[in-house]
Amino acid sequence: MQDERFNRAKLLFADKYEKLCEKKILVCGLGGVGGACFSSLARVGIKVYGIDCDSFEASNQNRQLHSENIGRKKAEVFSEFYKLPCFDFCINKESLKDFLEKYHFDYVIDCIDDLYAKCDIAELCYEKNIKLISSAGAAKRIDVSKIKLSNWDKTRVCALAKAFRLELKKRRFKGKFKVLFSEEEAMCKELGSFMGVTSTFGNTLSSIVLKELLKES
Repeated sequence: MQDERFNRAKLLFADKYEKLCEKKILVCGLGGVGGACFSSLARVGIKVYGIDCDSFEASNQNRQLHSENIGRKKAEVFSEFYKLPCFDFCINKESLKDFLEKYHFDYVIDCIDDLYAKCDIAELCYEKNIKLISSAGAAKRIDVSKIKLSNWDKTRVCALAKAFRLELKKRRFKGKFKVLFSEEEAMCKELGSFMGVTSTFGNTLSSIVLKELLKES
């Protein structure tokens, strides 16, 4: 059964599949972006771990995978469905430092929208020499053709990406990593969202990471 589940992935990645599956990836955040990213990687058969401290709410159902589980912890639901380790805690420098020291990851994918936690993730990955890619804001937009990738200090338009740049510069951050962001102007002030964009962010992040890991396989 396990072999059948990943047969198509094995055909796609051929002789690189086994080495690819030895890699360990951490997805921070299991919402609209992170949930899609986690699911995409899990369905390849990769060792992917997740962190999220939130529970599903009715308002998540327009964009988030498994959000029919209203009231349940996202980490619990994802772990149960994919049979992979997911953890329920809020990310800050102290909690993530302890976690990264316990588990050794080849890549971290930041899909959260807490500015200071995003910066903590960036600093810790830089300190521990872990590859990182980060998502900026995916809400308030509908045009997937406006999604772009750049170095963290070269993003534009997106308000979260701007705040991220400024906070990292304030912290005198010296590392380098990529950020996925949108050049589309926000369509509303509130957190309106469209799954076509949030899931594309998540799937794009998973694709970028896979391509990077394949170079090492």
